[in-house]
Amino acid sequence: MGMRIKRVEEGYGIWSGGMSEFVNLTYNHISREAIDKYSEKHPFPEGSNYSYSDLCYDLTQSEGDLVSDYWTSAQAYWIADMLDEIVW
Repeated sequence: MGMRIKRVEEGYGIWSGGMSEFVNLTYNHISREAIDKYSEKHPFPEGSNYSYSDLCYDLTQSEGDLVSDYWTSAQAYWIADMLDEIVW
């Protein structure tokens, strides 16, 4: 089923189609190296409110559901695609 994005009020969440819930970072350990490797071939779309550094911190240091009102639509799709490739 893969990752999908879902609108959450003014932001986006990364939805796991297989689990039928938002991706929870508490249970999915993602390394900075894996993010960097993916971004070499697929550059992260920068935005004025959310940077690549923000993304790396959030994915490697945060816990809880993967939801943000700082992402652009392009960033949300990029994150979902990356998770599909490096985690699932």
